[in-house]
Amino acid sequence: MIVCKKPCTVYDVDLAGLSALTVLGLLTYFAVVVPMRMHWNSYRDLSARQHSSETAVRQTGNQLRRVEADVTRLQAAIVTLARQAPQPGSLPQFLSRATVLAEGTQLEVFQVIPHATRAVDECLVADIEMSGRGHSLDFIRFLDALARENSYQSLRQFSITRREQSDDGLCDLSWTIRLHMLPLDFAGHTEGQL
Repeated sequence: MIVCKKPCTVYDVDLAGLSALTVLGLLTYFAVVVPMRMHWNSYRDLSARQHSSETAVRQTGNQLRRVEADVTRLQAAIVTLARQAPQPGSLPQFLSRATVLAEGTQLEVFQVIPHATRAVDECLVADIEMSGRGHSLDFIRFLDALARENSYQSLRQFSITRREQSDDGLCDLSWTIRLHMLPLDFAGHTEGQL
C-alpha cells in the first residue's frame, strides 16, 4: 500500500523498515554508546591509576635495589670486622702484647693472671688481672696505647696505691682488663646467615 505519493512514493513497508531502523538505532545508542561512554570514563581512570601504580612500582624497585646494595656492603663489612675481632685463640697474643705495651710505657709488670673464657650475651669474654709498679701517668699512657691498639678490650677495675716509703713517685698498680671475643664459628656463621 502506498502511504504518500509526493514528493516521492512511500510505501507502508518503507515506513515499517524506517521505524525498525529507528528502533534499532535507538536500541544501539542506548545499549552500546551510552554504556561505552560510562565505561570509557572508568577505563580512563583505571588507566591513570595503572600508570601511577607502575611508576610507584619502578620507584620502589629502584629503592629496593639501593637497599639491597647497602645490605650487601654492610654484610661484607660485618664479615670483615668479624674476622678482625679477637677469638679465643688470640688470648695469648693479647696477653703478650699487653705486657709489651706496659713495659714500653715504663711499667714494671709483676703478675698476669688470665681467667677462664666465658660466654656473656653473644660473645666470649676473658678477664685478665695484672699487677705491677710504675707512675700513675705511665699507667694512663699504657691504657691509652692498649685502647688504641685493641678496641675489643675494656678496663674493668684498677687500683693505684702510692708507696709510703717511695720518694720517686712509684705506685703499686693492679688492674683487670676484659677482652671481648667472638666465638670461633661467628665469622662463618655470619657469612652463612647474611
